[in-house]
Amino acid sequence: MHCHLEINGGALMLSDNFPELGLPPVQRSADYVMQLVVADGDNWWNRAIEAGCKQKLPFAVAPWGDKYGQLTDPLGVIWAINTPVRK
Repeated sequence: MHCHLEINGGALMLSDNFPELGLPPVQRSADYVMQLVVADGDNWWNRAIEAGCKQKLPFAVAPWGDKYGQLTDPLGVIWAINTPVRK
């Protein structure tokens, strides 16, 4: 599987490590956090929970003023969701 993200006319591609070609599998415990900055964080948070993600850090207003939380997906990847709080 892979993901192709287009950003400002460029691209960022993410993929597994092709264990079927003899490369070691991706480790399940993440040493990194994938962060989504979105306008409707509550919607994204609820979708992630419904898809099987587990809450790691509650989605709430953080000390810096945005709503922020962390989840772990079924593959062990940690995701953060960040959304500006409207004033």
